[in-house]
Amino acid sequence: HKNPGDWLYSGSFITSGNCECQLVYVGDDSYINRLSASAKKITRPKSALMTDLQKIVRIVSIMLIPIGIALFCKQYFLRGAALSEAIPSSVAAMIGMIPEGLILLSSVALAAGVVKLGRRKALVQELYGIETLARADMLCLDKTGTITTGSMILKNLIPLNGYSEDQMRDVLARFLGVVDTTSPTLAAIAREILPVPDEPLKLIPFSSARKYTCATLKDGKTLIVGAPSFALRSLYTENVKDIAEAEAKRGFRVLAVAECSGAIETDQAPPASEVIGLIVISDEIRKEAPACLDYFRRQGVIIKIISGDDPVTVGAIAEEAGLVGASRNAVDVSLLTDDEIDESVDKYVIFGRVTPDRKQKIVTALKKAGHNVAMTGDGVNDIPAMKCADCSIAMASGSDAARHAAQFVLLDNNFACLPDIVAEGRRVINNIGRTASLFLVKTIYSFLLGVIMIFLPGLYPFQPIQLTLVSALTIGLPSFFLALEPNSERVRGKFLKTVLLRALPGGICVTVCAAIAAIRGESTGSTVATISAGIIGLLMLASISFPFSKLRAAVLAAMTVLFFTGVIFFGKIFYLEALSPSQILMLALTIIPVAAVIFVSRYLINRYLS
Repeated sequence: HKNPGDWLYSGSFITSGNCECQLVYVGDDSYINRLSASAKKITRPKSALMTDLQKIVRIVSIMLIPIGIALFCKQYFLRGAALSEAIPSSVAAMIGMIPEGLILLSSVALAAGVVKLGRRKALVQELYGIETLARADMLCLDKTGTITTGSMILKNLIPLNGYSEDQMRDVLARFLGVVDTTSPTLAAIAREILPVPDEPLKLIPFSSARKYTCATLKDGKTLIVGAPSFALRSLYTENVKDIAEAEAKRGFRVLAVAECSGAIETDQAPPASEVIGLIVISDEIRKEAPACLDYFRRQGVIIKIISGDDPVTVGAIAEEAGLVGASRNAVDVSLLTDDEIDESVDKYVIFGRVTPDRKQKIVTALKKAGHNVAMTGDGVNDIPAMKCADCSIAMASGSDAARHAAQFVLLDNNFACLPDIVAEGRRVINNIGRTASLFLVKTIYSFLLGVIMIFLPGLYPFQPIQLTLVSALTIGLPSFFLALEPNSERVRGKFLKTVLLRALPGGICVTVCAAIAAIRGESTGSTVATISAGIIGLLMLASISFPFSKLRAAVLAAMTVLFFTGVIFFGKIFYLEALSPSQILMLALTIIPVAAVIFVSRYLINRYLS
């Protein structure tokens, strides 16, 4: 209902009389274009994974040059080492600090996920969107197009006054044969009850003001179908009202069908003379919706339904789709103040009568409460909320603007692929987190050794080609295989904190072993440091591979064989010298406590992170 001064939007209809209106906004100033423009001003949160990777690169870049210069000056000017020794060892320290391949590996893993999801009809428009959905602990859905298909279905027929269901079907078949069934409501009935084509003597088409359709058939019988209170009028008794309201509370739309006294003579239907029954219409729930909602429930993701429809209706439909307790936790947002919205976001499951700006306020309030929010939508009015959310998902059948604003587009409009996106995101994040700790082991010991050797006697114990052997066989090759294996574990903890803690034991162990080898000043110190770094790298690979699968065991075995083959048969290429039996024994005895330290610390760190 409109009063003078009210706004008229698309979807407003004149039911009778005429209307004069003033056009206030055109072009870019129109309501729909202002919505699109406001969406562009909202900056989507950055990927946590990319932010942490950038931090690692930034910190390494700051430390790299001063440590390298200080190490070179100490070795060349203070110790009097030749340039042929000082430069390679300083370069080795600087190269070792760089987690080369980590950014590339992350991009390759994410790109492989994009291709995989593309085969499942999910278009990924932002590479790091895979991660944001996997981290989401709050999923905000719209009712129409997500839980429901947007179509109506005939739920039930309730015959009254002695009519049987078959008799009621026959009456409706005749009625549907003379009226226009293109409206969603009548189309839903016509899909279940085959119309009997005929020509009416007189017809009153449906209007939003009358809320009924009436037709006089050739045999003189007049039938009316519409909202019970409008179609039945005086026959809308307490008995009929109780049945209709009970169905309405369950989220269904109720229509009454009745026979009228006499034929249509004016533009108003004759009074109803006998109630034939009630027709119960429901939104069609997507077949995949219950399974998807159950999946997210089991994964600990909280579901919120944000809709412009009546909260009672939305709650009933959501509960039918499998969202337990939804109807008991529904709120009409139009009755809330902005402050009350902030207080209600964790309390309610269903938010009805929501306008676009308030939809955005709900998402913002959820983020303020500490949630990672994913949002689905298909219309222009969903864009501000979608851009504000951590992850946005649009249906291909939605508006162009909504599709362009979203990180994901479901090409077949199928909600069922959301679990696939979550699983792919978890695979990428968990695998990158596991393999990144291998990269940071080398970064940690290169940094610590670089700082220590500035103050301690002896040269930096590694040559660049020796680090190439260690990096390739304990980091590069195994991380490529491990990053692409299946992994559906829930994402836990912060990426940077997790990988640093997991890398710290290995980095410290290599630092201690290599520093001791360098301080002793023996010609074989570089060889001992390299073999120690390689074996500890393999132990770290074993620790992150546990529990072993066939792939993990095969990768570990292959890398071990390749490393010792390189050390034994190609030692000269890597500037490695032969060790005496006593040195080999000492190295073996040293590795035993190191292995214990790595596996015990790994166990304790995992307990702490979980």
